[in-house]
Amino acid sequence: MGVARKGVYNLLIKLEKDRRLKVGMLGTFQFPKGYYVYTGSAQNNMEKRIARHLSHNKKMHWHINYLLRVAKVLKVVEYAGLKTDECRISRAIGKHSDAKIIVKR
Repeated sequence: MGVARKGVYNLLIKLEKDRRLKVGMLGTFQFPKGYYVYTGSAQNNMEKRIARHLSHNKKMHWHINYLLRVAKVLKVVEYAGLKTDECRISRAIGKHSDAKIIVKR
């Protein structure tokens, strides 16, 4: 049995068509079709965390799970790092010229 890895990861997600989704207690959001990147951290067991995101049979624990019900994960990128790296990576992706922020409607 190996050592549980920890670090930060990105999920590259594709949404085939525009969707209006209720995201837990946050409310309802309009998600335009296209590509999304979700950045998360796993400080206990990255393999289990990613497997949970990829599973279709799960409780809606994290907000990303609502999008993952209707979208497809195309790729997972893992980084060795600390939880604080999650925000740094997410901000860098958000600064990309094609990045869009999803706004509650």
